Amino acid sequence: MQKLVNIAMEWDIPDIKEEVAIKDDKDRFVYKLICEDNTEYLLKTKNNVQQIDAEAELLTYLADNSIPIAVPLRTRDNRLFATYLDNNYVLYKFINGNHIRCESFDEYAEAARVYGSVLAKFHKVIKNYVGNIEYIKDMNLHNQIFTWALPIIEKQQRYAKIRDIVFEIKDDLSEVFIDLPKQFIHRDFHEDNILFDGKRLIGIIDFDSCMIGYKVYDICYILTSILLNDLDSIEFKANWIKLIPILLNSYLKENELEDCEISSLWYIFLASQLTFIAWAITQDNEKLLNDNLQGFYWIYENRNEIIGQIETFK
Repeated sequence: MQKLVNIAMEWDIPDIKEEVAIKDDKDRFVYKLICEDNTEYLLKTKNNVQQIDAEAELLTYLADNSIPIAVPLRTRDNRLFATYLDNNYVLYKFINGNHIRCESFDEYAEAARVYGSVLAKFHKVIKNYVGNIEYIKDMNLHNQIFTWALPIIEKQQRYAKIRDIVFEIKDDLSEVFIDLPKQFIHRDFHEDNILFDGKRLIGIIDFDSCMIGYKVYDICYILTSILLNDLDSIEFKANWIKLIPILLNSYLKENELEDCEISSLWYIFLASQLTFIAWAITQDNEKLLNDNLQGFYWIYENRNEIIGQIETFK
């Protein structure tokens, strides 16, 4: 507690009465701070100073353009971060909202409509950002798959089936990226990072992975995050396919997609799953690994049904 008090003293906020660890390991430190007047803040480590500046400028732009996000708060001496024991810390106002929780297909369908609309509006605004981009990463998903993810996966014989699938689609997968347009994306757009007060959107959070990438990656990310909610249910997976056109229709009412983006969706589903499989292997996370393996195989095996839902939008 004393460590957090010492760090928080750099900002003009009330005294802390409670701390809640959201993440605290060697790679990332995230705490919710609850103050004596019940105001709440989020404290994170971010050790790249240039990235702190770039993120702050981007988030300020989004806030100024009616995207509900939390911008970094400035310290007492007007800095974007405080340094304590060789680490840099950034403070945000905590957005206390709810996630959409679904039990029935109708609820998932409504959620898909909402996510499609929210994401389209976000993409439309962030596309026009022309500020500090030097320290924001550029997504090269093709290289990430073939030079990072696959070498990790192929080291273990148990994943030979993945190697065979990728070999089968390798040429088509590589071709997908040739014409795929890029812009700023969220890169971590899943259910827990979209906050509501009732039906009103009050926050999009966790921009740590924001980069220059593919709009369709965000679309596939939110859809696969829903799919992984219940991989054991045949009915749920069949209904999930029906969510694809619902989300796309909602998205296209607010923002456009080129034909090449629509055609890439099935491949991007698989590509994103490959990166998560590799990540789970490096983290020795068996639950995450098994979920993403199941998701990858199921998306591959249901190619015709999934593409059939997608192709109607071209």
